[in-house]
Order: sequence, then structure tokens, then C-alpha cells
Amino acid sequence: DRLYNRIADSYVSLFMNISESHKDFILKHYPSALAQSLYSTFCNIYTNSLKYFDEDFKTFLCNLTSEWVCGSTPPPLAWMKWPLNLLEPLNSHNKEDEVVNQG
Repeated sequence: DRLYNRIADSYVSLFMNISESHKDFILKHYPSALAQSLYSTFCNIYTNSLKYFDEDFKTFLCNLTSEWVCGSTPPPLAWMKWPLNLLEPLNSHNKEDEVVNQG
């Protein structure tokens, strides 16, 4: 509940302090940017749990943040446009491959 309130307060502050010419852009891209930041946070903090941050998890984050901000869900597989190589820890896929190969 505290996280949601903090995000809501930050969003209102951001929205009230940007110029009119940028508001449409922010409204369009903010939910995805928020979902990406949450995804990156999970990946970089819980590195041993990366295998759980799969397609369903990314879809959940997209839907959740879009519902928070817009009141609706994004198109299916919206997360496929994310730059995952920038959001995930360096060499994270190499570590997963090593675990699979050792198993």
C-alpha cells in the first residue's frame, strides 16, 4: 500500500510539473517505464530468482502498472518491446545457462 501511494504521489507531482506539450507523451509511455523500472529492480535485487521473472511476471507488471496509471491493460505482450539487455543484470543469462548445464 505504501509503494502504491508513493508511486501515485510521484506521478501526480510529475504530471503537474511538466509542460502541456509533454503530457500526452508521458501518459502514453509512463506505465511501461514504470513496469520496466520495477522489473529491473526485481532482477537486480533478486538475482538468484531470475528464472521466476518470466513472461507471466512481465505481463503481470505491465498490466498492474497500466491499471494503476490508465485504468486499463496494455496490449498483449507489451513487454516484448522492452530493452531487456539494459534492464537485467549483466551476464544474467550466462549464469542461468551455467546452472542448467551443471544440473
